[in-house]
Amino acid sequence: MEYKFLEEKSDKLQKAYEITVEAEEYEPIVDNIYGFLAIQIGVDLTNMSPEDGLKIRYGDKYAFEVAKCLCEELTDKLIEQEGIPAAMVPSYEGIEDFHRGETFTFTAIVDTKPELTLSSYDPVELMIPDYDITDKVIDDYIAKELDDKAKLERDEEATKVTDGTYVLISVDTKKYTMQVGPLCAKEAPYKVGDPDLPDIYDEKLKAMKPGDVLEFEFDITSKNFLNMDVTEHMKSRLELHSILKKEKVVLDDEWVKKNVPGAHDIKSYREVVRKNLNMQGEEQKHRMIEQSAMSTLSKRLEEYELPAEYYEFSRAGLLQNMSAAFEKSGMTADEFYERQGINRDQFMIQMLVRGRQVLHEGLALESLARKLGLEIEEDDINRALSQIAPGDEPDARKMLEMNGRLYQLREMAIRLKARRHLIENAKITYVVPDEVAAVKNA
Repeated sequence: MEYKFLEEKSDKLQKAYEITVEAEEYEPIVDNIYGFLAIQIGVDLTNMSPEDGLKIRYGDKYAFEVAKCLCEELTDKLIEQEGIPAAMVPSYEGIEDFHRGETFTFTAIVDTKPELTLSSYDPVELMIPDYDITDKVIDDYIAKELDDKAKLERDEEATKVTDGTYVLISVDTKKYTMQVGPLCAKEAPYKVGDPDLPDIYDEKLKAMKPGDVLEFEFDITSKNFLNMDVTEHMKSRLELHSILKKEKVVLDDEWVKKNVPGAHDIKSYREVVRKNLNMQGEEQKHRMIEQSAMSTLSKRLEEYELPAEYYEFSRAGLLQNMSAAFEKSGMTADEFYERQGINRDQFMIQMLVRGRQVLHEGLALESLARKLGLEIEEDDINRALSQIAPGDEPDARKMLEMNGRLYQLREMAIRLKARRHLIENAKITYVVPDEVAAVKNA
């Protein structure tokens, strides 16, 4: 493979190269591409050749798809050889000129990242909450767990609803004739005073008796995606089916044996709780350290406004991850929007804001890596692969290679290495909050 820099097609953030490759060099690569693409589209290779399968799937465009993959692989090698800080998926000119058996020449255009500096490369200073797991914290946790495990049953004697009363209700709330998911439920238990419903529902319930149905309207003010107050008008139908009471749970060794895995008496139960709370606290501290460290570092990045395409590309990556999460959970995008109380346009703006943040954090980490002289080693690559596809690292690497995305793997590896250095060298001050906050966050 030979290539030359095209200065007339390049600028500050874009590099163009003319790449030429002889047939004898690209033939083995193309053979692999045929097999890779055939497997991707589900060709039965026991009854059909990869090329025939591609012809059936893509028709006359099959050669274009093969040539595109070839361009991606060759450009990926160029990016590595030249050390180009690729920012997005490269674009190509001349793909349609590919004819197998002939010399192939095409143009690769690579959008690059600016090498920005930080205002300081000193270790970040963080203030992180630390939780003291006292006996009172354990007592409160166990009391809440016992309350959660207590069975609810109809209270035939109760006629009045007060704060803390458990009730069985149905609620149907609409905004502009559309149901408001979080404010709709059918025969669901609810504890008066809980934050699950606005205060107006508690007020209405206190004036109701079992069997009552009430229809009312109210306005609710909430923060929108721009953190601005928005007032919305709601219409709701509330039905009080019955008043409930909780069966009191008596904590003794016998109850512990039946209900708490890993414990056989009250003393061992308390130790299980202490261990779990400590574990949760450590996990939460680690997450907060990572988030706080990244936020602090990115604020040191010099101001630089990238073209809109860069932020759009970052958002597209986040949306792809969200789409995969929706598919895994079985939730649709519309269901997610409804639960969050937003529409699609608002969600897209949120993702753009988050995309900017992710992009700036990445540039800040790369600036730190350059200052420290960090280099990528095989262990760093393996660590990145384990985050992308734990347990399927070899297949993930092959997939990235065939798609010409190894440059993204190297980017991830160097950022992970810089982030690890950032966190390991952070100067952390732990602040112990009150015990109530500890239980709430446990």
